[in-house]
Amino acid sequence: MKTLLILLSFLGVCSCSSKQWKSNVNFNNPKNWDSGKLPCANNRIVFPDTVQTVLLQTNISSVKEIILPNNGQLLMLNDMVLSFSDTPSDADCSSEDVNFISPDFKNWFDPDNWQDLDALVTVETERVPCQYDSVLFPEDQVFAVNVDASATIGRMSFSGKDKDTSQFNYFRNGPDGKLQFSESSASITIQGSACPKDSGCACGNDDPDTLKRICDQYSCMPISCADAVTPIGGCCPLCGAILVMDYDVATFNLADFNNRMHDDYHVHDTPNIANNRRKRREVDTGEVDIYTSMTSTGQIQMVLTDKESGSSNGQKAITLGLQIMTDIQNDPESFGVVDVVMHSSKDNTGAQGSVTGGAVAGIIIAVIIVVIVISTFGFIFLRRRSTFFTKDMPLNADVDMSPGIPAGFMEELPGHPPAIHMQSFDNPVYNTPSMQDNLYSDPTKILTDIASGDAGDLKKSGKKGKKGKGLPPSVENLDQLDDINGFDNPIYATVVKIPSQSVEVKMSPEDQHDGVEGFSNVGFDMSTQETDS
Repeated sequence: MKTLLILLSFLGVCSCSSKQWKSNVNFNNPKNWDSGKLPCANNRIVFPDTVQTVLLQTNISSVKEIILPNNGQLLMLNDMVLSFSDTPSDADCSSEDVNFISPDFKNWFDPDNWQDLDALVTVETERVPCQYDSVLFPEDQVFAVNVDASATIGRMSFSGKDKDTSQFNYFRNGPDGKLQFSESSASITIQGSACPKDSGCACGNDDPDTLKRICDQYSCMPISCADAVTPIGGCCPLCGAILVMDYDVATFNLADFNNRMHDDYHVHDTPNIANNRRKRREVDTGEVDIYTSMTSTGQIQMVLTDKESGSSNGQKAITLGLQIMTDIQNDPESFGVVDVVMHSSKDNTGAQGSVTGGAVAGIIIAVIIVVIVISTFGFIFLRRRSTFFTKDMPLNADVDMSPGIPAGFMEELPGHPPAIHMQSFDNPVYNTPSMQDNLYSDPTKILTDIASGDAGDLKKSGKKGKKGKGLPPSVENLDQLDDINGFDNPIYATVVKIPSQSVEVKMSPEDQHDGVEGFSNVGFDMSTQETDS
């Protein structure tokens, strides 16, 4: 009853968390015996020399023998009775030694040594008393506490008495205090105040040194999900979801926010103080634990976990987290929240528990962009493949020929290396020469025709001149060439319009040699001179 009244007095003046030290060196604690149960009448009770203090809290009606340590003390409460007997009084109790387990001093920074009386804390650093928390060492118990580093807390109650920093240091340095607290230079500072902010205060245990000290004391449990998430201030990854929220300083209230979470989402939070145990929070869709606190980054963090086994572990927590996030996004002002982001684990198959609408939209947009890019490159590739010739292609370039090209399209020039080929095609502007009268069957004939004076017949007088080989049959006057739309021949040189005056062609000695080695339309050295008609 005294423990309950003290706790309620703390809660009445403080909105912070209350944490109670769990271990003790009491006689009636089954965990302190190697048999895992309390000694019976026929047992011989052995206290090893390493035991400094043991507290007897209840009457022992009959005990066969007790072996005490050489240097230690056995504490007994007022009016307690201890009796010895050589006659066995319990037929079910065997005559064997039962050893009191020498309790090493338990570390202050080990999360497993503390129990939160207000919430199920899932962030390891916040399971150790924070800078504004109330610390409770219960009455009628003896402790063994190792304080190897300094710490700051809000309040302390030790064996039913409130203590400030100076009072606790005085007790700690006294005879009883030295038996229960290890000797060290580390100090415990008791502020005597609660968090002054409605938005909540950061725990203060997630600075690098304290975080490492706490995590070194803690062993993480195996998990069954993939891509587990680790909360801010946490030592271990977990399966579930984490909501990180930016809040409105003027309107956000952490206590009201927690109450709304419990009411709107049917979360029940009822600590069982009488048994120093806390019932799990239950949600209609299954057991889901929610823990909300202020972080050192100045954001509100909500951690959601569940107790589902196997690949389902964390999935119900993720579902509830999505629901809460959606409700906050739809009405952020009523929650006092400006922005919210969710991080979640995946099941052991690698599939994420849930995907937000924004993520789905992002995936669709990415797929559309990929399809457009692939289609564009495919179209360009096909267009390039469908082009027979390319601009400025050299005359001796290799060209893929269609199966429909007639035989003899590409022929070796007689008497010349096989690497030199003539290339020709049916010119759609001019008439198609026959194989017997092929203008290009003998390339030297081109120069002969021009030099023989065929061009002299084409004068400005308008007389009908001799049709040159390869000229359109409908063109009788060279002046009409101005009205014909020509085109650039992709294989040969660009057609140059010859003036209507008669021309004299001069050929350099190099061009007059026998054979056509290196022949190319662009290879002639042609110059024109105007002559009088």
